[in-house]
Amino acid sequence: MRNLSQLNPSKITDNGYYFDIENGNMFSLTDEEIIELRKMYRELAIAPNREIAPRKEISRNQNYKLASHQKYNDGRHRARKNRNSLKTGIIKFVVVGGITLAVTIGGINTLIQNYNADDLLEESVSYYQVETKKSSNPLVQSSNGIILQEQNMKEEIRAELIELYCEQFGADFQSIYNQIVMVTNNFTSMEYKNGTVMINSTPITGQNEAELLSNMVSEISKMSLELVSEEDSIQKKIVKKYCDIYQVDFDTIYNRLVELTNNFTSENYLNGYIPNVTCKGEVVIAQSEEELILYFVRCAKQLPANLGINANNLYVQTGYQSPTDYGKEIGYYSKLLGVDPFLVYSITQAETGWDSPLFLNSNNPAGLRINGSWWNFSTKEEGFIELALEILKYNRKGAFTIEEIGSIHAPLEDDPSNKDWIPNVTMIYNDVSTNHRELVEIVDAGSYQR
Repeated sequence: MRNLSQLNPSKITDNGYYFDIENGNMFSLTDEEIIELRKMYRELAIAPNREIAPRKEISRNQNYKLASHQKYNDGRHRARKNRNSLKTGIIKFVVVGGITLAVTIGGINTLIQNYNADDLLEESVSYYQVETKKSSNPLVQSSNGIILQEQNMKEEIRAELIELYCEQFGADFQSIYNQIVMVTNNFTSMEYKNGTVMINSTPITGQNEAELLSNMVSEISKMSLELVSEEDSIQKKIVKKYCDIYQVDFDTIYNRLVELTNNFTSENYLNGYIPNVTCKGEVVIAQSEEELILYFVRCAKQLPANLGINANNLYVQTGYQSPTDYGKEIGYYSKLLGVDPFLVYSITQAETGWDSPLFLNSNNPAGLRINGSWWNFSTKEEGFIELALEILKYNRKGAFTIEEIGSIHAPLEDDPSNKDWIPNVTMIYNDVSTNHRELVEIVDAGSYQR
């Protein structure tokens, strides 16, 4: 505790700030110091507006959504860095024509919870004006803050103001501050000095600097929310796409996915992983957001209980019709999952020829089985995806060539006719990959990649 006997009680404001400009002593008194001063001078009128209350911490919401320009898994949901200056009551200085103005930003304990940026400035400016009545330096006070003719608010004060406004609007300080610095050319542009700034073709004005900063924070926050909504709609479109492919209820799938990923912000989700999502008995680590959503919808259909999904009313018939350009679909999902599209195409042509009852009626492109029976898929895309996932499973076992994959996928011991599988697939593969590459349109799959 300071040596309170050296303090001049007349220099203490009603809210407990000590301003002794002549001697350069400017600070916030603690509750304990005010209590001791009242006892020392037997004067309850010292800092009469200060409510002595138990210490409370500032409540901060550290969850921020991504902006659509940020890439998947790029740390886009960062919580903003703590700025301890708000809790400790830091004194900032502005030099005006040789006079030092002390502006207290932060306050102590309970005061910081009740003051906004303008209140803090007004408290300091009001006391400063009383102490410097004889000064000829222009100082204008308004309901929203201060304007200094010779020098606008210092960078430190601006930063504190912007952070307090970000608190009010629930915005990420660092992101907002960086954008304001860019728009105003680090607070030096003539437009900013004249009180009007263009943000996304919208003029933002203010009668003074504090009001202008407040309006800028408000506008940029609104833009960020719009971007979040836009990105949410992209994720909804991906979920809707795979709900159609797997013929499962969109609302059930989407709502559960939002719950498990904390609205697509969880650290696991950002790293390509959702707990309990598996594929062919293995934990999934996806390489893109679309791939991860695909795995989630697939797992939700096949193993809904693993994801806490009730199977009642999960399976639907939406009337969705698969595209008939099979080569394009094979190319897309093969690239998304990282397998050879020409191999997927060749196996499909060799096994079902695009016109077998298994392919036409069950959407099964390659004699895939489940529990010993032919696998019935809801759509052609679901069948192509499952074949690609089978090849990916073989790759993970170290099988990459047609001969290696054939020995697993179509072993002779299962059916003697499988002796033709390797030569037939090889012949088709060599022909398509060399002479008819246009049959497999390799499009930009996974456009939402990290």
